This record gives sequence, structure tokens and C-alpha cells, in this order.
Amino acid sequence: MTPSWFKSLKRWIENLNSEYEDEIMKFMKWCLDSEILIKKENLILLLTSRGSFLNRSVFSGIPLGEIGSRERFIPHPEISSVIGPFLKKAYSSEKGAVLFTYGRDLFIESVLGYSEMPRDEECLLICDAYGRDFGIGRYKRGERIIVNLLDRGLYLRKGY
Repeated sequence: MTPSWFKSLKRWIENLNSEYEDEIMKFMKWCLDSEILIKKENLILLLTSRGSFLNRSVFSGIPLGEIGSRERFIPHPEISSVIGPFLKKAYSSEKGAVLFTYGRDLFIESVLGYSEMPRDEECLLICDAYGRDFGIGRYKRGERIIVNLLDRGLYLRKGY
């Protein structure tokens, strides 16, 4: 039986509009079946270790997101490190990278190149010139921008 919070994660992944959506879902399903993808309170974790300390369960892992009101999945910035290998990449200039981490959209003029040319409305992993990822954006060909969906600047803006 698939938990309701996993269905919310699945809807979010489907909204990425990636050609690798099936591979991402197979990976997430494998993690769920292997009991390394868990929900602890309202936080979704990809476990790196599990243990016991003073008769309490202790977990450590990568926070993928939270389950908000109405069972809606809200991603954390670290989800980009997990699903990033499945996404096409856009390489940004330094100025574009700074603005993107401030929550701004990335103008096409700030893009240095792509790993593969994206389709319209496809989600991309946004990287600097050295390949370090710092967020996820949606490519909008007609508007000549990449809309900021998620960036590592959330750590400072939201206080994670």
C-alpha cells in the first residue's frame, strides 16, 4: 500500500515535465520499498543511517521535503542533489547564479550552455560553470527565461 504522502511526492515529480520522470519514480519507489525513504512527522527523509539512542529512533539523511496542508509535497533545496542526475542541466554565469539563489528567475542571456537543449516547460537543474547545482528551474522558451522553482537560497530566506 502506497502512503498518501508518496502520492503527493509523485504528483510533484510528474510536474517536473522531465523525460526522465519514469526513472525518477522508479528510484523513489525503490527507496520507499527499501525503507530508506520515510516520513518522520511532516518531513520526508532519504536515510543515510538509522540507529537507536536511549530507546529512541535516531535518523540521519537528506531532507527531500515536507508534507504541508492537504497532503501537499513541499520540496527542500536538497532534493536537487537527489533528482539532479535525472535532469538536464543549464549552466549559468556567476551573476545569474547569484540572482537565482536570491529567488529571481534566470534570463536566457545568463545561461552559458545546456547539457542538452531543453523542451519548453521542462525542468532543469541549474548549475554554475563548474557544474555545482544550486536549484531547479522551469524552461520557458517563449518568455526566454528559466523560472525559479527551488534554490539553495531558501536556507537563508526560510531558515531551514
